[in-house]
Amino acid sequence: MFCRYKWFHNGVELNLLVENIRPAGDGSGSIVIEPATVLDEGWYQCRAETQYGTALSNTSLLQKAVLHVDGPTVRNRTVTAGEPFYIPVAALKCFPPASFSWVTAKVMDDEAEMTSSHAVTTGSRIQISENGK
Repeated sequence: MFCRYKWFHNGVELNLLVENIRPAGDGSGSIVIEPATVLDEGWYQCRAETQYGTALSNTSLLQKAVLHVDGPTVRNRTVTAGEPFYIPVAALKCFPPASFSWVTAKVMDDEAEMTSSHAVTTGSRIQISENGK
């Protein structure tokens, strides 16, 4: 069955030949917007047409969000062996909710730059809560 897809951005048919917007290439009718710019923000809707009729997707709002990070934050904590402790995380207001990960960093005493980092592995002694603590 032949299916033709058309995409609409803010109610206007989208040109899939522009530099940063292209079909996904898997025949699903999906599109890829890369890199996304503020000009790409808005409402998107797909129309799929076959010989039997037309179907419209739900409209979806695309908003570009940028999380500005100045660089790694190094915090020294003194703890007592065997006692539990947690590392607080600054509150982030974002939707969907942010996901968190932690790394250990090695910094040379006389240098300001991080020289290496390794992902923290969770287990029976190390856990990451839903809010990042």
